[in-house]
Amino acid sequence: MFDKILNLNNNGYIFTKEIVKNNIPTIYLTRLVRQGLIKKVAAGVYILNDYIEDELYINYLKNKDLIYTNNTALYLQNLTPKQLINYEVNFPYGKNTSKLDHFEYKVLRNKTLYNLGKEFILTPMGNSVPCYDKERCICNLFLNNFCDDEVKSFAIREYKNYYLDIIKLYEYAK
Repeated sequence: MFDKILNLNNNGYIFTKEIVKNNIPTIYLTRLVRQGLIKKVAAGVYILNDYIEDELYINYLKNKDLIYTNNTALYLQNLTPKQLINYEVNFPYGKNTSKLDHFEYKVLRNKTLYNLGKEFILTPMGNSVPCYDKERCICNLFLNNFCDDEVKSFAIREYKNYYLDIIKLYEYAK
């Protein structure tokens, strides 16, 4: 039974809903945790011990309404020369953010443009998370003024040289 559970892993993650869907009693997950073969990282989410936790992905699993924005989106879109220090996320108004570690996350709220430019992108560990697209990132550089001039010029140069979609950028800028 344990081998069957371990074979259901998705990039190192095991989901309770997949175990239930395959008619495997969930007590086996508890036994695997006790044996030290897997670790619980969120409600209904476990990770194999030989995998590194992907915090961007795990927090998305905990908060399906979040979208990575600003410096985090620039990082995920390869539009910044800097490493992440903390994570910036956008939530719609009225959504609970208590599951986030607020020392590592800067929570933003957006009423009208919350979904504009939302896409799913792979984290450096290969997991899919929601993030704003490159055009939204470029527009946010000027709208939110969240980074220094070095990051701004790098992002604009990278976007212009490798990703330029002038029509989409113009629509977002309007």
